[in-house]
Amino acid sequence: MDENPNHRAQRSVSDRPCPVSRRSFLAAAGAGVSGLFVDTAGASTPTTQSAMTDEYAFVVDRVGSGERIPTLLHLFDERGFAQIEGFGTDVRTTENPWPAAYARLTPDEAAELAQLPLITQLEFSPGANPFWKHHDYPDRVFPDPQDALDYIAYEEAVDGLEHFAAEYPDRVNVKRFGNTPGLDNRRSGDRRSYDLVVAELSNDVDTITDKSVVVNSLSIHGDERSGVEAGMRLLEGVLRGEEEALESWLDDIGLVFVLSNPDGWMARHPETVSAASSSSDTFTRVNGSNLDPNRQYPTAGLIDPNRYPGEPNGQNLVNDDPSGPDDDVESQYEQNVPDVLWLVHELRKYDDVAYASDFHGMYGSNHFVNSMQGNGEYGPRDQAAIDALNERTNQAYEDEIAPLMDQYSSEISDAASQRGIYEVPSVPYEWGTTADTIDYNVTGSMGGWLGKTVEMGGLGATVLSYEMAIDNAQTASPVPFNAGLVTVQTAAYQICMRELARVAGEPIDGGIETDGRSLAIVDSPTVARSSNDVTIDSATTLSRDETTIDAAIGRGRHPISVDRGVHTLSIDVTEATGRIDEASLIAPDGTEIRSAPVRGREFGRGADWLVTDPDSGTWEVRVQSGDERARGESDRAGGESGRTRGEGGTAALRFATIDASGQPDPGTMDYDQRPYDVTPVTFLEEYGDAMVDGSAATLSVSDVESGALVSGGQPAHDQLVILHDDGVDSSTYVAAIEAYVDAGGDLVLTDAGLSLLGSLSVEGAGSISASDVNRTTRQFATLESTSNHELVNHVSSLEGELWTGPTIGYTPSNESPVHTVNQNAFTSAGGDVAATTDGDVIVGELGSITVIGSLLPPANQSNMHPFGMENYGITAPGMRILRAALGHDQRR
Repeated sequence: MDENPNHRAQRSVSDRPCPVSRRSFLAAAGAGVSGLFVDTAGASTPTTQSAMTDEYAFVVDRVGSGERIPTLLHLFDERGFAQIEGFGTDVRTTENPWPAAYARLTPDEAAELAQLPLITQLEFSPGANPFWKHHDYPDRVFPDPQDALDYIAYEEAVDGLEHFAAEYPDRVNVKRFGNTPGLDNRRSGDRRSYDLVVAELSNDVDTITDKSVVVNSLSIHGDERSGVEAGMRLLEGVLRGEEEALESWLDDIGLVFVLSNPDGWMARHPETVSAASSSSDTFTRVNGSNLDPNRQYPTAGLIDPNRYPGEPNGQNLVNDDPSGPDDDVESQYEQNVPDVLWLVHELRKYDDVAYASDFHGMYGSNHFVNSMQGNGEYGPRDQAAIDALNERTNQAYEDEIAPLMDQYSSEISDAASQRGIYEVPSVPYEWGTTADTIDYNVTGSMGGWLGKTVEMGGLGATVLSYEMAIDNAQTASPVPFNAGLVTVQTAAYQICMRELARVAGEPIDGGIETDGRSLAIVDSPTVARSSNDVTIDSATTLSRDETTIDAAIGRGRHPISVDRGVHTLSIDVTEATGRIDEASLIAPDGTEIRSAPVRGREFGRGADWLVTDPDSGTWEVRVQSGDERARGESDRAGGESGRTRGEGGTAALRFATIDASGQPDPGTMDYDQRPYDVTPVTFLEEYGDAMVDGSAATLSVSDVESGALVSGGQPAHDQLVILHDDGVDSSTYVAAIEAYVDAGGDLVLTDAGLSLLGSLSVEGAGSISASDVNRTTRQFATLESTSNHELVNHVSSLEGELWTGPTIGYTPSNESPVHTVNQNAFTSAGGDVAATTDGDVIVGELGSITVIGSLLPPANQSNMHPFGMENYGITAPGMRILRAALGHDQRR
C-alpha cells in the first residue's frame, strides 16, 4: 500500500477542465462501461456514463459538500494514475491484481473523476485497509494503527477473516450464521440484517471443539472499538509468525474471536439508519432493535423484566434443534434479539471453554484499562487464575503500556478532547469487580452468561471483562480515527488476550497449602435453596412501556403509576437526542431513591434501576440537562436536534413492572423455571477439595452438639468456618463452640454466623451483645474503609466487593445482606479492626475468632430467575480475605 509517488498538491475544483455539478452528474448517473473509443495515441479507452456504484452515488448525494468519502478507484490501466493526480487526500495506489487507487474525495471531486475515461469504477471503501475491496493485501490485511486509514469496517473484517481462512485452512475457520435485528437502509428502503461471525484460530483447527477454548467477545457495544481493533490484528500476528509464545499453545488450545454486534458496527455506514443515532452516521452501543445487547443474555440468577434474555432453547430450556434456535422461542425474542439467540446457540457447541472475556470501552478514567471479574460462580482454583491473570497483566502494562502512554500522551489527550472527555488516564491498569470499577452491576451481560455453569445454561468459563479508556465518546458526532490512541489501545488489549491464552495453555495450579492443618465446615439446610421450594404466583403479570422525556418540557419529568401488589419496578434511561446529564427516580413520598449520571458516567450512557416491593403511588423519573454541551460536540449536532446550547435534549425511558404475590412466574417472560439445588457451603467444600495438604470435613449442627469439635481436650479440627445462624439458640451448640475455642481452635464467622458473637463468652465476645451485631441490606457488599491489617493487605485500592449479587438472585438495589459488629463494642472487647462499612466492623479479629461480615450468603429466590441459580458469588478479594483468615497460601 505505497503512497502514490506522483501525488502532488491538490488543485482547486475551479482549476480543472469542464467540471460538472454534483446534482447534474447524479441526475445522469448510470453504471458500468458503455463502450470503447480510441484516444489520440491510438490506445483503447473506455467510455463511461457513470463510474459510480449505486452505493457510492448514494453516499456522494448524502454527505456534506466538504466531507471526504473513502473511495476505491478502479482504473482501466496504469494511465489512470495520471488522471487522479491532485485529487483527494490519503492517496494510495496499487497495480495488483489490476491498477487501482484509494483516496478520500469530496463529492465534487468524485463527480469529476467519475467522468474521466480511465476511471472505470468508484466504490465506497470505508475501513483501515485502502484496498480490502480490491482483494489486495501487499503488506497486512489489518494494517498497524499507524498505517491504518480508519477503524476496521465490519465488511472489511469479515472479508479479511475469510481471506485468512482461505490462506490458512488448517489454522483458521470462519463461521457465518444467523442474523442480527438489522438496520433500515436509506438507499433501498428495506431493512437489512447482518451475519454473526465467529473466527476460530488453532493448529489443526478442525479439532478445536476437542480442545480448551478461550472466547474473546469483541466490541459487543458497537461504539467501543478497541476489542475489534486488537483482536483482528492479534489473529493476523499469529498467522504471520509474530506471536511465538501464543503460537506454542495452539496445539492444545483454541482462540475464538466473536464479532458480537454487527448492527452497532454497521450503524456508521451512511446507508443505514440506527434508532439510536438516526441523524448521525456513527457507531452505536445498541443493536438494530435499539437494545443494549450486553443486557439480553440468559444468565442464571436475577433477570431484569425490562430486558429480553435470548435463550435459543426456547420456553422449555431444552435444545430441541441442533441446527439453530428452537421452534418454541417466542416471537418477542426472535424480533428483538436474534443476534443473542444465535450467538448463545453457536457458542454452546464448544465443550470446554476455559476462559472468556468481553472487551469494552469507556469514557474518561484515571486507569487506561480496568479489569472486571464477572458475575459468576468461581471456585478457589478459578480465583487463583483470576489473581494470576491480573498480576501478570498489570506487570506487562507497566513494562509495555506505560511507556506507550508517555510516547503518545499528546495524541491521547487530543483524542479525549475530540470525544468530549475530560479525564485522561495516568495509571495503566487496575482491577476489581464490576461494582468496584464502575459502581453498578447488571444482569444479562454476555460476560456473565459466559461464566455461568454449564448446568445453568452458561459455558462454565472463568471470565474477566475489560474496559478501555477513551474508547467511547460524549459527543453525538462521528469520532475521528486517532492512530496514536488506537496504537496504545490495541497493544493494551492484545496483552489481555495473550495472558488469557497463556493461562489456558499453561494452567494455574491454584492448590491451597494449609501447612498440614485441618478444616471443618458447619453446614445447615437453612442456607440451601431449591427450585422445588418456590411457590410461583401463576397470576403474575408483566407490563412494559417506553416513552421519551424532554428535558425542556415539564421540567423533564415522567410519572409512573405503581399499584399495590407490584413486585418489581424496572427503569432504564438513556440519552436519545441532545444532551442529558442526570437522571433520578423519585418515590411517591418525594424521596429521591436513585440517581445516576447519564452523559457523564465513565462506562456507558444511561441509568438502570431495579426496585423490589415498591411503594404504591406515583413514581417519577426526572432528567436534567447541562447548560452547555460536552467539549468537542459540534454545533451542528445541536442544530440537528433543533435545540440551542441551553435547551438540552431528550431521554429514552423504558420501564417495566411485575405484579406478583410471592415469586414471579417466569412464564410471563415465556420461559419455564430451570430446576436447581444450591447452597453457599458448596464453595467451602470446593475449598477443601483444593487443599493439597491437611484435611477438610463437613459437619452438621447436630454433629457439633454431639462433641465433634473437641477430642481429648484438643481441637478435632484446627479451623472451623460457620456461615449461618442455625443453632445459635441452642445452648449445647454454643457451649460446644466455646469449648472448641478454649481448646485452641481457630473460628471464622461469616455472614449470619456473626450472630454467634452475641451468644459466645470466649475471647472477649462476652461483652458483645446481640444488639451489637447488625444485619443490613446494601447495594453492594463492600469494604468501605480498610486498615493496614494482614487480613486485607492483599486487597488493592480499587477492590472492595466481597461477592456479586445477581448470580445468586440479588438486585443491585439495596438487597445485599451485610452483617457487621458495632465498632465501639468490638474494640472494647479487644477486637482488631481490619475493615469497616458504614462505620461498623465487617472484617476483624477477636483473639482466635475472625469475623467476615459478608462473603457467602444464601441465594435470594424472591426475584425473577427463570434460568436457575448458582451456589455462590464470592469474588477474588473475598477469597483472599478468607484465605488470610485461615492462614493458608495458594499456588500460582
